[in-house]
Amino acid sequence: MDWPDGYIEATALEREAIRAAFKDYPPTGANAADVKLVRDKVEPALTAYDIAGARYFHIVCALLTIAYVWAKEWRRETPYAK
Repeated sequence: MDWPDGYIEATALEREAIRAAFKDYPPTGANAADVKLVRDKVEPALTAYDIAGARYFHIVCALLTIAYVWAKEWRRETPYAK
């Protein structure tokens, strides 16, 4: 098994393992109806994970946080700010 480079990749691997477990579990036996009900509700929510999209999301969030802190400090130091 290849170890992931970071937390985003590790989360992607875990998510893919959960998706595979849901798809591979056979809906047979006494609880077949329950398995099918859970599968029908959960599988559409577990879409493919886009690692590049997750990285961009985290970068944008970090930049927005930096911009917010800078704006608050600038406003605090500006003498005419109310």
